[in-house]
This record gives sequence, structure tokens and C-alpha cells, in this order.
Amino acid sequence: MKILPNSSIIVKEGLSGNRGWNIQLYDDNASFDNVVCFQLASNSTTQIEVCSAVSAAPANSWIHVAGVYAPSQSITVYVDGSQSGQQTTDIPASQFNSSRPVEIGSRTDVTNLWYDGLITDVRVYSRALSVNEIETLAKSRLKYVGISSDSLVGYWPLDDCSDGTSGDGVTFVDRSGSGNNGTGVDGANNTGLTCKGSSYLSYP
Repeated sequence: MKILPNSSIIVKEGLSGNRGWNIQLYDDNASFDNVVCFQLASNSTTQIEVCSAVSAAPANSWIHVAGVYAPSQSITVYVDGSQSGQQTTDIPASQFNSSRPVEIGSRTDVTNLWYDGLITDVRVYSRALSVNEIETLAKSRLKYVGISSDSLVGYWPLDDCSDGTSGDGVTFVDRSGSGNNGTGVDGANNTGLTCKGSSYLSYP
């Protein structure tokens, strides 16, 4: 993804009573300056959180981010393949499954969490990836790099429409084979979601 501050990267959660998991970018104040945070719910109302180091996600630059949940052990956030934050206390044995859909670049049940920037090559796995696997994904800078396809439950390269066209109403295909296709939504004027598919088969 290419960073512009304060927004949702990928989320599957709602308000209290329907919590879930998310990866978000924060740039609220000096203590949250270009910080990537990974949150995960142990029940419908309680979340644990781990954040990257301050300024780990510089604005206007491509970076790779990942959140990894190891049940009963840890939650970890990685930036460009390196561990940037980890929590090992009060880690639940299982996570609460919110009824909300997975959303990329937005969280539509609240305002002001639309992502302002570029996102590509989004993946969800059903297991905790290893440090080496995270590093491989981060350092390759190539889409469609294969990491354990048997545990890949969602994969959206986000290259389903032509450069410069509106993504509104476009079907973004889940290439994992799980059938979790998404639909682009960009607001009233068809200017909020613009495709960059063919330009970013790889990213710098």
C-alpha cells in the first residue's frame, strides 16, 4: 500500500457488540505518527491491539504491512517484512468472528475511516504465517507470489479494472478460490475509487 495517513486498510468488525479484527493506519498526534495498528477481538466487546513503531509507515511511500495472530501466544504487526510491534499477554485462544463483511480501504459503519491512498495485493490466511513467509511477501514486491495456497482464504490483487477508471461497481475477484469477491464503492460522484490495476503488477 502507498500511505496517506489516518484510515482503514482492511477491517472485519463493527461497533461494540460486534467487534472483530482490523489493520488501520493512524497519524493522530505525536504518539501515533504514521503508525500501523492491528486489532483483534477476543469477544464481541473486547479487543487487543498492537501497533508499529512511530513513523514506521512514512507518508507517500509504498510499504508492506501484515498482522499475524498466533492463538494463545501473540499478535504481531510487521512493516516491510520486519517485526515492528508485538503483544504476548492476554492473547485469546480464539478470536470473535464479527458478522460484518471484510472491507478494504473503508469501514462503512463509521465515518472518516475511508482510506486515502493506494492499496494492492491484499491477503487473508487461515493460519499464522512465519517470519520467513512474511519477509518473502514483503521483499518480493510482486503480485501472485505463492505462499501456502492451502491456507489462503482471501486474495485480492485489486487489478480488475483499467488505469484511471472508476472502481465503482467493479467486481474485485478473490483469487484464492474461496469465492469472496468484492464490489467497489466510491461515493456519489464516481471519483473516490480510481483503478490503477495495470500499473501495479509489481510495486516499488
